[in-house]
Amino acid sequence: YKMVEVNTLKILKEKGAMFRRSIMRSALRTEARKLIGDTGMLDHLLKHMAGKVAPNGHERFKRSHNVD
Repeated sequence: YKMVEVNTLKILKEKGAMFRRSIMRSALRTEARKLIGDTGMLDHLLKHMAGKVAPNGHERFKRSHNVD
């Protein structure tokens, strides 16, 4: 689970995702599947990571909904 969080954070940073500059879930999932083989674990993390402190302890995962 921790490895999935670390790899997700790595991808978010590589893509420049931050507050008010998000990345679409589908794009994040596509990139994450290259590093994370268990898509069930990935989907679970993406669903439940909102508000959780990132593995580095300095940032939080934030989830937003695309109304379009």
